[in-house]
Amino acid sequence: MSVRVTPEHHTETLRSGGVRGNYFHRTARELLVVLYTDRWTLHFDSGADTEIETRSFSGSGAVRIEIDPLSAHAIQNDGGADLHIFVSGDSDDREQRVLVEPLARIAGVDGTRRGWIAMVKDGNAIEARTLITDEDLLALFNCCAVVGIDVPIGLAESGPRSCDHHARRFLGRRASSVFPAPLRPLLALREYAEANRVARDLQKRGISKQGWAIVPKVAQVDRLLQRHRHLRGRVYEVHPEVSFAAWNEHEPLAASKHSKEGLAVRRTLAEAHFGTLPATPKYASENDALDAIAALWTAERILAGRARELGDARADLTGLPMRIVY
Repeated sequence: MSVRVTPEHHTETLRSGGVRGNYFHRTARELLVVLYTDRWTLHFDSGADTEIETRSFSGSGAVRIEIDPLSAHAIQNDGGADLHIFVSGDSDDREQRVLVEPLARIAGVDGTRRGWIAMVKDGNAIEARTLITDEDLLALFNCCAVVGIDVPIGLAESGPRSCDHHARRFLGRRASSVFPAPLRPLLALREYAEANRVARDLQKRGISKQGWAIVPKVAQVDRLLQRHRHLRGRVYEVHPEVSFAAWNEHEPLAASKHSKEGLAVRRTLAEAHFGTLPATPKYASENDALDAIAALWTAERILAGRARELGDARADLTGLPMRIVY
């Protein structure tokens, strides 16, 4: 018996919003097996200058696809879960033909008094945007490959989240900048007194007024991720102080972002990496803008596959991960 190992077989993971393919084989056939638990679309043609056809898939399962020579294809992950793809084909036989332009835009988002500030990077250009409504946020989420946002996403039913504990340890003397995330049952409440009472019943301590103040923003993002589940794989919870610490060679920044010294240190890090920053929009402060830039830096790392996360890998009862990414 003889055994032959061929290097043309490999597996790939395609993140939410991602596209793979956009090529054809000149002489060989390619075999793909796609394992999926959410929505995705196959785009393909029958050769140059022919009509692009599509097939959409949802639910969970496995699909075997054979691509004929000269036929281009692209797989687009429209869902919130990763696709796992087994590929068998000769990479030296490929030639590019773009059927679907992959998303390359990324964003970092931070809350402001009036809503949100987004730093949106498309190519080398960075644009500052002000967002207020659900529609504003949804439009941004849909047009980006990755969004890092400073807001709790996965929420506990009772008790503290592991990722908040780990973030405080990571930050050391800056630990006080990590507020306890609100419990999921509090999102349905409207009055602080009732929320404080419910929090005491569920975790033996109440919720601070500062913690209660962020509940509307937490609820807004949660509402979108519950209604538009395909966005779950591209919207990530970040914490700007964690990101700045990682950015600063894993050394927490000593000066507060509310001080001139703290702003200067954060601005220096940001400009060294991104160059000249866009002007801060009306109704946002400079520390809001810099926090959004820290979230954007993290979004870059996520897109490049270099990001790390804090937490215990648990999801909440709705399936949202309880983690802080940096």
